[in-house]
Amino acid sequence: MAKKKFTSADLFSSEYCQYIRYDFTNSSVEGLSNINYSIKGSGTSIVGSFFSKGSTVIETHSKDEVISLDIDNKEIVVRPTITLSSLYELLIPQHLFLGSVPSYPGASIGGCIAANVHGQNHVKEGCFTNNVKSLVVYHPDKGFIECSPNKNKNLFDLTIGGYGATGIIHEVRLNLIDIKTNILNVKTITFSTLFEAFQLMEKESYHYDYLHSWCDMSIANRTKQPGLISLGRYESGIKVEKYKINNQISKVHMPILINVFGTRLMITVNKLYYFLNTIRRHKKILLHDFIFPSRSNLFYFSMFGKKGIIEHQVLIPKKKARNYLEDLMVIIESASPSVSLCHLKVFSGDGSLLRFDGSGYCLALHFYNDSSGINALKEIDKIDLHYGCKANLIKDSRLSVGSIDKQYSEIGLFRSKIHNHDPLVKFRNNIINKVFNKNG
Repeated sequence: MAKKKFTSADLFSSEYCQYIRYDFTNSSVEGLSNINYSIKGSGTSIVGSFFSKGSTVIETHSKDEVISLDIDNKEIVVRPTITLSSLYELLIPQHLFLGSVPSYPGASIGGCIAANVHGQNHVKEGCFTNNVKSLVVYHPDKGFIECSPNKNKNLFDLTIGGYGATGIIHEVRLNLIDIKTNILNVKTITFSTLFEAFQLMEKESYHYDYLHSWCDMSIANRTKQPGLISLGRYESGIKVEKYKINNQISKVHMPILINVFGTRLMITVNKLYYFLNTIRRHKKILLHDFIFPSRSNLFYFSMFGKKGIIEHQVLIPKKKARNYLEDLMVIIESASPSVSLCHLKVFSGDGSLLRFDGSGYCLALHFYNDSSGINALKEIDKIDLHYGCKANLIKDSRLSVGSIDKQYSEIGLFRSKIHNHDPLVKFRNNIINKVFNKNG
């Protein structure tokens, strides 16, 4: 069996693994007889969620990714390989789409389910699970199993946000939402501190359809963390303007890795970004340009040189947010890490098992992976635990088994249910290996 190198977007994890091509419409499922498999969708996740040491990577493919589309009932059945961009191109002309989609349109539906991703307004949309009506999951020891909230619910709940541990998703039945127009009226406001930003976003989440936020951490200090929030609301009327969206999945890394964003040049880049996004406070933006801000920016991960980045995304309890943010800025000032990106979201949900969900303030930070960044992150890990926060497993490759155990209260229940489903835990990647404290 052939081998090749698999690398995470953050450059933190890399392994030479055996791999097999798996076509949903023409595949010998009996051939899955090894002990350890990882499932690869688009292969663009920040952490190594599609491979692990000693695993055989299943590279999934499907020639016909749309099985059926029922416009009247707002329902579509697809293969998990289909990307958000392909669905957007198919559905928007029908005035339909999905809620709770992540910022990169090249993400596969299977990956969105495995990580139970979130979108641009969690207060209104929740997480991706709200799109999913039913699944068909394949496991070599059990065959094909249909599951939904009303049938084999246990498997359904384990698969959504289960990081691929239950088996291969073969079919996905999705609920669709009405999209009357693909034109958004966007208003940009500014803030002076992270806490002020969260308060503004919590207030405006009910009045707008989508929200983006950005904080300039390159000049932030304990008293001031300047940034901006873009508030998007659908234009009135029924109209779909012409648009162009790239359905090709770009390579995550360029052939040459140059450190640009891990340097002080980010101060200039951020000043320019702030200027360009505040010079016009009111504008019209096409839907895909707003909800997919990372659509053509995968080159970003190549701009930190060979060291790469570490993203830390954490859900902070609202009542503890002010103190958490004060302690965070003490750490940032003391360690002086290079933070290339910071964005915020407000969550209003109920997390269970391994799902990154719940009620609180969601903060994401991108650190250049050098000693200053690592030292800052070690201290941030401590305040995460102190304030009862939850870090996103699909974002931070460093997260230890111990911290995951403490932050996810139902991790023991998840382990127990997976063992009942699959005693050998055949489907494993770097995330699942941590959850089960395995070294591959």
